[in-house]
Amino acid sequence: MGPILADADPADSAESGDAGAAENDAGGSETDAGTPQNDAGTPPQDAGAPQPDAGTPPNDAGTPPNDAGTPPPDAGTPPSDAGTPPPPDAGTPPPPDAGTPAPPDAGTSPLDAGTYVLPSCLGPALPIQYSGQSPYFTATVSGASSSGSGAFLLDYGSTGSWIDLNGFSGPAPVPLGCSGGRCTFSDFDFFGSWGQVSFGESDFSGIQSNPPQVGIIGTDFLSVTPFTLDAAGRRVLQGSATAFCSDSTLRSAGFGALDTSGYFSSNLGQLLPLSTVISGGSGTVPNVPTVRLRVGGAEGRAQIDTGFDDSFIPHSININVALFSAIQAATPGALIRAASLDISLSTCVGVSEPVQAYRLAAGQSAELLGLQGEVVRADGQAVLFVKRTPAAARVCGGIGTWTAPAAQLAGSAMRLPGAAIFDPIHSRVWVPRQ
Repeated sequence: MGPILADADPADSAESGDAGAAENDAGGSETDAGTPQNDAGTPPQDAGAPQPDAGTPPNDAGTPPNDAGTPPPDAGTPPSDAGTPPPPDAGTPPPPDAGTPAPPDAGTSPLDAGTYVLPSCLGPALPIQYSGQSPYFTATVSGASSSGSGAFLLDYGSTGSWIDLNGFSGPAPVPLGCSGGRCTFSDFDFFGSWGQVSFGESDFSGIQSNPPQVGIIGTDFLSVTPFTLDAAGRRVLQGSATAFCSDSTLRSAGFGALDTSGYFSSNLGQLLPLSTVISGGSGTVPNVPTVRLRVGGAEGRAQIDTGFDDSFIPHSININVALFSAIQAATPGALIRAASLDISLSTCVGVSEPVQAYRLAAGQSAELLGLQGEVVRADGQAVLFVKRTPAAARVCGGIGTWTAPAAQLAGSAMRLPGAAIFDPIHSRVWVPRQ
């Protein structure tokens, strides 16, 4: 048994990194970049509120906008325009030249991207930085009497957005007011002004990221319009919700579509019932990109968590017992035990959770499946970590509590291909075809 790893975020000692928890992800030293909520299967309480830990009240963080400057309705209520938000401000600067992505920075892990181009219909671009496998965007938050800029994690595994007011190296924004663990600010500059927003308060001092993390931008913002993470070019691009790239354009550019229908959408009314993944569950699944994954002939749903930094062991995938059992039944020799990689995770209730590691046997791969069940990408280097959530920690939520076969893809799954296009309008994620 490996060491017991403490949570990266002391603000909410949550175990499960499944869709936005503060888990120490499989692999030894990497963490889920401090996401304080567990939102792994429990429906949001309001737009941007983290999912409660399977019954624990949320911190109610991160209210996203419906349009440039207006906070959204309750997260359980689909917007009046059926989830189609307006395009970005007309004043947004034009994108850099589209085309073949730039080479990775020296010293980073090599990308295994296929041949693709980034078409201009992906929208304007702004720079991002990578700390390990996770992307960071420098955003500005304005308050009652001052503004502050800092690095926000772009976290598709978190349904809420967060801020650490003590984490700014320069002036910090002074909130308009704070209540119940959430603070309101007069403006948020992320591809232009979003107007008044609120974020959950958190403490990211334990996150060893470079640049230092001051906040998280979750799917309360990232599900409003399409965004593209251009890891190769160190950019994030914002697409229009009303005039985005066509399927044929993206296919011609070298991308394949992964279906997230029912799991990730700008229209929260389209999310599936929680009972789809947890027997007897109530509410809806979390609004997190969740795609089809096949290993050893067994299929499950895999949440994409860009805040799950698997730098220590890239290609990390967490799986639950249901998916592990399905793999063993379909192809008993598909997984090879790797006990030297075993670790224990801390949980929101202080109970440790052992995680067992497996490598893939020769000829096996973790396959991301497209709209028709075709293989879009296959990873023969994947390392799988089986979550066997103890009974006392099940209140923390996570894919370990799901009864349906499920997995969690770490940050490298979207970074190493070179680019990933998240389209909540049409409930798809596009990645370069191999």
